[in-house]
Amino acid sequence: MVEAALKSGQDAVDVAVFPFRMTATALAEQGSSPWLGFWRNLKQGYDLFEADFTPPRVGACEGQYRFGQAAEDAQCAAIAAWS
Repeated sequence: MVEAALKSGQDAVDVAVFPFRMTATALAEQGSSPWLGFWRNLKQGYDLFEADFTPPRVGACEGQYRFGQAAEDAQCAAIAAWS
């Protein structure tokens, strides 16, 4: 689909990729992972995406991601692919 969109003249294609279905149960199963803190942060964006299947605005702020209106803080660097 991405290739067809680009060949048809679309400039870019948004792709949202998560390491797994980020449910509360799935996160609990990963309780000993060194990535748990990062995944909890990422889950905020996952939940917004799951609500309406539209990628939320994303910004990198103080060592973590912020999503939605919180990503629009002047101190955040916008993640261009999602913003």
